[in-house]
Amino acid sequence: MNQSPPLPSVSVHWARSSTSGFTVEAQHHLQVMGKPGTVYGLVTRDPSGGLYLDAAPVDASGQVELAALWRDVTFVRNAEQLIPPMQPLVNQKHAMLVRFTGRLDAGAPAFEIIVPKSVRSIAGT
Repeated sequence: MNQSPPLPSVSVHWARSSTSGFTVEAQHHLQVMGKPGTVYGLVTRDPSGGLYLDAAPVDASGQVELAALWRDVTFVRNAEQLIPPMQPLVNQKHAMLVRFTGRLDAGAPAFEIIVPKSVRSIAGT
């Protein structure tokens, strides 16, 4: 399990921010194992290599809605697998789903990488 933030030398932008150079393409509705209120995040890369993060709490039904740059994503297990897509309009894109731990003490992981049972998400289906 990778406990360090994904590629800290690269700027991370919020996917829902107007400062990003790319349009969020889709909202992914994911069923997760977290308690209501637990915060999950979805990290994706744009074709230029920039990292985008969206975060939201789990609702009462165990679902979390997260914005992604891509409609079709495949979940990966570590930041090194978040390779930028070379052709942004075709094929699956990589994403990393994380659960924030809420821990701020030194040496404690701030997040856990989660790979859902379904390792692929297609928004709107």
